[in-house]
Amino acid sequence: MPNGQWNGEVARCDNKDNYCPDPGIPVNGMKNSSHYEMGSKIHFQCRPGYAFMGSDVIECLPNRTWSEKGMKCIGPYEFDNNDRVSEILKVKVEGIARQQIRELKECHLASHSIWLQRTHESTPSKLILDLNYPKRFILYFVFDTSHNIRERDFRRTVEFAKAIIKKVGVSEYGARIGALTFGSNAEIAFLPTNYKRTEDVLRALDEIKYT
Repeated sequence: MPNGQWNGEVARCDNKDNYCPDPGIPVNGMKNSSHYEMGSKIHFQCRPGYAFMGSDVIECLPNRTWSEKGMKCIGPYEFDNNDRVSEILKVKVEGIARQQIRELKECHLASHSIWLQRTHESTPSKLILDLNYPKRFILYFVFDTSHNIRERDFRRTVEFAKAIIKKVGVSEYGARIGALTFGSNAEIAFLPTNYKRTEDVLRALDEIKYT
């Protein structure tokens, strides 16, 4: 393709006896297992010099699909393409959203099971962000921590984000904030489930490092 990427998906040879289909191996990557039964987990990693895009661990689900897809190993110069950067960040955020939905369902099922058993056990303590509150909304900030911008300009973007957060406010049942950094690859600085107070979010932003 003109953007230096292959079109379509990675070719794979599948066996009809597999519970989940062969997920394939990303170009310039490797995987640690060839077991595709329900509940099996596959770990991926990239060759030296490449950054992973997507989830590096996938699980074979009861519906015979994998928990994630679209794993890729990205070379150091592929991040200069703006469309590519947008795609990488989109995959990262969508992965977080899918994980939150799965964990929220698991929490509700576990809580219902405990109620049916009429025990005095506490409900699951996983950090789940319930989206059903009417005033709930989530903001994600993305910070460029590469050397494409000067550290002074990076600090200005952090201060700008902090000014917005002070106006919005963060609370247990209101707004929540997440942050990602983008240098050689996309990384999660913190999730919306991590902090329930404005001052904690501001402190976490100050701790983001410029590389």
